Amino acid sequence: MNQNNFKEVFKSWGLDINDICFIAFFTSRLFTALFTLVFGMRGVVISMAALCLLYLVALIYNIKHKKYHFLTAFAVFFTILALTFATAYFNPATRFWLGDYEWGFLVRVLDVRKALFAVWVVLLVFNKKKLLRDFNISAWIFSFYVVLQVILYFVNGNWNAYFNWSSTVGIEPLYNMNLGYELIFSAVVILLDGFKRSNKGEFAYGIFLTSLAFLVGSRGLFIITICFVVFLFFLKARGKEQKKKAFVYICVLLVSSFALLSVENVGASYISEVFNRQEMSQEDEFDKRSAESRNAEMLSSGGLTTSNGRFQIWKLSADGAVKYVSEGHIFGGGVYGDRPFVGHEFEWGYSHNIFLEMFASFGILGIAIIVYLAYMAFKIILDKDEPEYSDLAFISLTLSTKLLISDSFWFLSYFWVFLTVIYLYVTRDKKYNVGGAVRNIIISAVACAVAFGFFFNDDFEKQDFKAIKFDEPTCCVVVSNALNSTQIQKAELLTDEGVPYTACLRFEDFTKDPTNAQERFENYKSQDKVDLEDGAVEEIMYWGLSYSDMLSNVNVANNFFAESGLENPVVLCPPYGKTAKQTAYNLDGMRKFVLINDNSDDAVIKNLNKSTSLNLPSIVINDKMSKKKFEKVKEIINDAYDSNAFITVVFETNIGADPGDKVNLQYVQEIVDLLESKGFKFTNFRDIAAETDMSPEDITMRNYLNNSTISQYIK
Repeated sequence: MNQNNFKEVFKSWGLDINDICFIAFFTSRLFTALFTLVFGMRGVVISMAALCLLYLVALIYNIKHKKYHFLTAFAVFFTILALTFATAYFNPATRFWLGDYEWGFLVRVLDVRKALFAVWVVLLVFNKKKLLRDFNISAWIFSFYVVLQVILYFVNGNWNAYFNWSSTVGIEPLYNMNLGYELIFSAVVILLDGFKRSNKGEFAYGIFLTSLAFLVGSRGLFIITICFVVFLFFLKARGKEQKKKAFVYICVLLVSSFALLSVENVGASYISEVFNRQEMSQEDEFDKRSAESRNAEMLSSGGLTTSNGRFQIWKLSADGAVKYVSEGHIFGGGVYGDRPFVGHEFEWGYSHNIFLEMFASFGILGIAIIVYLAYMAFKIILDKDEPEYSDLAFISLTLSTKLLISDSFWFLSYFWVFLTVIYLYVTRDKKYNVGGAVRNIIISAVACAVAFGFFFNDDFEKQDFKAIKFDEPTCCVVVSNALNSTQIQKAELLTDEGVPYTACLRFEDFTKDPTNAQERFENYKSQDKVDLEDGAVEEIMYWGLSYSDMLSNVNVANNFFAESGLENPVVLCPPYGKTAKQTAYNLDGMRKFVLINDNSDDAVIKNLNKSTSLNLPSIVINDKMSKKKFEKVKEIINDAYDSNAFITVVFETNIGADPGDKVNLQYVQEIVDLLESKGFKFTNFRDIAAETDMSPEDITMRNYLNNSTISQYIK
């Protein structure tokens, strides 16, 4: 089929490049998956580049056809960027979160497949009828993909195909929060269309999608479903007959969804038993896991209303918002304004509630925004003269109710759709002012440039970490929990082999076994090739450690080192390498390195920067590690050698280890032999920390970029 034939097909469907952009955006998981199927994980970046190319073609197409509504999107982008840079300048506490490579602004808000770019694709299409049609096309196409993913789970017993189309077999939990929300997107659109057209088959398919969402997803889906039901009955259904019809459809939806959930959960449990039997026969160690639906389990146990930390998150956010106002910042903390408070205790940093997030971010203006949005939502949905805008507002608002208990409004594409629908509705009878749009772009762009200039100048001058590029195979060997009797033997082997290593102390040993602990400590202290560091106060996972407890632990370690005549530790090796994002946030400035258990190719570090150092992936080896996993460790070491990279090898105790447990020194010896045979350079973190210290001549653009979010994202 040649190019003209394709054009004719699209014309017959009434589609143009703007519609293709819209559909690609709202089926971006499928769009990305197609590229990863061909190119592997590089397909993620390639899919983003392809989407950018589509956007560029759409831009040229619209200019050629003198359709200029997309110009407003540029003004929105520049305005949001100006606010972001201004926030980073005036509220430096937000910089950690704005620049983070997992939850940061670049990767969560400016990703071309999500969030803010929803404004762009909606304005490209512009026409209300086409927007509604494109939503339906997207929902149907995407529904087939997400249903396929559920089927592949039941075939393979895991979600590997969801991430990279891998077909490995092995049971893992059924829970997949993202897929649940993706299913409910298709369900809401299809259910609404089925109700409007009285199409029972379409409505039944929407019920099926809803039940699958309940099966695999989180309980936040119940909020969306409840809001769908309430909005449908009280806002969309008008008149006695419509409400009667809505009541019947709602009853069928609720009864059928929960009935199907029960049936599907039985099937999931059966799959769990089948795969458990298969894996129990394998050589590798295996913990029996269940594929029971999380929502089904919560419904049966009565745990559906448990807070899961949300009450604490909400209190932190509310306290932060009140603090801003009490200090005179009546317009809040700016973009990501809640993160400095929530982020002390929880790795996501955001409020899990749109009202609190708006209040913390924009203060009294945030409250006004919420009131306005609520007013416009009711106004548009109830407008009988604008059925298309009513449906668009209904869909985007319903899907945005997730923000009542989860997510951040900065991340959610449907929220940005809702805002754009309000804009289109308010300006529907006005002639588009191209000159005014260009003026707005210029003003917002200038504001963005000025805000960026202030932020950049301040951030550039405050560089405090010299990024390191490794040009030879380098290794830090770490003995965690080094005062433990089982770990002493590993340390002695390293000493006998002449290998420099880092011994991380767990201070509870001085209470449990003070005589032996003190003797072992003095022995370490007397050795030139041993660097003593912080191994935490006690055997507590840093994953859920509170901010106050974390500071207390740091102070205990610092005081001990000072009393022992040693410099403060530069590294924290938490028990079993379990940390969270808030660990890096809280320890920034108190520790230069925080080790995490990774045991993947990410543990091969070519360039070490500040962000990596506070979440430093390490290879962790314990006595009960399976042979298969141990061979994987050796592969990672060989990869580090081949790429002249840096690795951290941590010899860890087993979880719940007893003093009488057998120590697997063979693993230690094999790793040492491999490192020495490859010619790795041995170092310690104190020496690396010295290399990262900044001098005035190190404050360069290259160093700044090497420590940036972009550098991490590329990695």
